[in-house]
Amino acid sequence: MPQIDVKLLLNRTLYAKGPVQILDSGLNVVTTRKAGDVVGNVDSWITRNGIVYLTLKPFQTVRLVKVPNLNLSLSKIDSAEVFAQQSAAELKAMGPVAYYVKKYGTVLLAVLAGTYLLGTYIKKKL
Repeated sequence: MPQIDVKLLLNRTLYAKGPVQILDSGLNVVTTRKAGDVVGNVDSWITRNGIVYLTLKPFQTVRLVKVPNLNLSLSKIDSAEVFAQQSAAELKAMGPVAYYVKKYGTVLLAVLAGTYLLGTYIKKKL
């Protein structure tokens, strides 16, 4: 599962793909959402003991959900937008050449190696 910047999740609605525990500020389980339920809209995040928790709205009191959590998902539209923003951030951080070499380098290497091997095979057959 790719890692994304938690800032890209702000104001996005999370859905449950399986059981998701909703916690209070003391990290006690308040309720559990089942698959298909809306977990909440991401308001912000906090870190406690090295673990990231997303804070959810529209709850009247602080409600948290621990991440990473494989039972959390975004809508398809939000997911596509978040990954596009993540790719743009990676491109900006790495520079265009390094980004595309990282992204397509393996495919390019395989094509070049295949072309070389095919050329060698054809030369031996002639």
